[in-house]
Amino acid sequence: MNAKSVKVIMMLVKVDEKDRKAIVELSKKLYSKEAVESAAKAFSSFEIKVDEGKDYYKISIKSSSMPIKRVALEFCNYVLAEMKTLP
Repeated sequence: MNAKSVKVIMMLVKVDEKDRKAIVELSKKLYSKEAVESAAKAFSSFEIKVDEGKDYYKISIKSSSMPIKRVALEFCNYVLAEMKTLP
């Protein structure tokens, strides 16, 4: 068998607990821009920045009030929920 394998990452979360920062990368193949923007608005009480790359949305989050790991994972859950509700 002469098959090639391809590694596709749909979501990547990098957390820096010390600096209370997280980077979330979401694949554009799975997540819509509208869902990401909606989540960013909902999480506007945190320092949040959304950048759009070729294949991924890169979201930078900083929290001074809650554990950053929890905030980042809740953000991902929110985006996923938005995917179900947006047209």
